[in-house]
Amino acid sequence: MQEKIRERSNLEINVLPDMEDFEEETLSPEAISNPEVVKLSLREKLGIRDNDLMVVMPTRVVPRKAIEFAIEFTERLQRPEYRQELEQIGAVSGVGNAKRKFDSDGKIFLVLPQGEDLTDSQDYADALTALAREKNVELIFAGEHVRPDSKQVGDEDQRVPFYSVYDEADLVIYPTVGEGFGNQLLEIVKKYKLPILFEYEVFKSDILPYLPHYVSLGDTWEWSEQLQPSRAKLRVLPEEAYEKAIAKMLEFLKDPEKLQQAVAENRVSMASQFDSKVVTQRFLQQIGVVVRNALTPSAPAVH
Repeated sequence: MQEKIRERSNLEINVLPDMEDFEEETLSPEAISNPEVVKLSLREKLGIRDNDLMVVMPTRVVPRKAIEFAIEFTERLQRPEYRQELEQIGAVSGVGNAKRKFDSDGKIFLVLPQGEDLTDSQDYADALTALAREKNVELIFAGEHVRPDSKQVGDEDQRVPFYSVYDEADLVIYPTVGEGFGNQLLEIVKKYKLPILFEYEVFKSDILPYLPHYVSLGDTWEWSEQLQPSRAKLRVLPEEAYEKAIAKMLEFLKDPEKLQQAVAENRVSMASQFDSKVVTQRFLQQIGVVVRNALTPSAPAVH
């Protein structure tokens, strides 16, 4: 991004990225002060059992987030050849950080925990619902059960804090095709989850150098020729992108030590560049340079 702005404007540009406090307690302040909030489980609220897998896509429901890719990915996980491998992992070591004992009776759910833009994107949401029904994917719009962590609530609010959803997720997918940066990606890494993502432009230019481990859905897509009942257009990925992504994901899940090392390395690397203290210090240094240059008298012109 920085290089493109420089090329277009011929100005020296410093871009400050999104940032995350990687040292902060992951529970929200109100959750810490109210133990009853901590006890709430989104899985229980949604009827997702201990032997079920919960795939979470933590973004708003808007077209550029390409949630259809998450539906297609989840559908492929349910195919016999991949499901059998997941069941074997569930029996041997368990799936993911929670060591989920996924078995032949287990289901796979795709959960969307944000609901802020659902009304404004109803045509798109309807198209996603139709696609999920066609693909036999258990898609849950869970926004009514989840609240922003920053929102102050009383004891009567039984919604789950947003950040806690990452803890309950077995897999986290982030297939957005366009972002100014991608703050949810920072959250995913902070919560020790391995991101399954589409390589959007800003990711490749600004984030990829600092994210050593992830599962890629590629970087190319096309519009679907199949029109959904809602008339909302959906995107499609090459089949090869799903095959490679699932193979990579299974490679990590089969080796829990490798997975734990990968998410730990991701966290250290991303924090070194995008932690709020690091970004703030960089900003202050840049401001200092500007101020010093402004206060330094220019050399008199030589005639």
